[in-house]
Amino acid sequence: VLFNPVLEAPSGAHGHREVGREGCMSVPDLTGEVARDSAVVVRGVGLDGEAQVLECDAFEARAVQHELDHLDGLLFLDRVVSPERVFRRRVYR
Repeated sequence: VLFNPVLEAPSGAHGHREVGREGCMSVPDLTGEVARDSAVVVRGVGLDGEAQVLECDAFEARAVQHELDHLDGLLFLDRVVSPERVFRRRVYR
């Protein structure tokens, strides 16, 4: 748990972004391709009141950015690389 999280890119990863498919339970029928930083650092305050630093890369970095977007009122649909890169989720029977 982090209070007041602040997202920053680590010093060696400036400009390195990867496009990946994302979905969200807030929009259960759609997925889309979103460009995200491949590595991030999140600073905040833990439950104990102490400063915390979380270094993330790969899938964890994507998930953290996705979830922090929710705190700013954004969905992955607000960040898709283009409207043509939004897809209906397949229904399997």
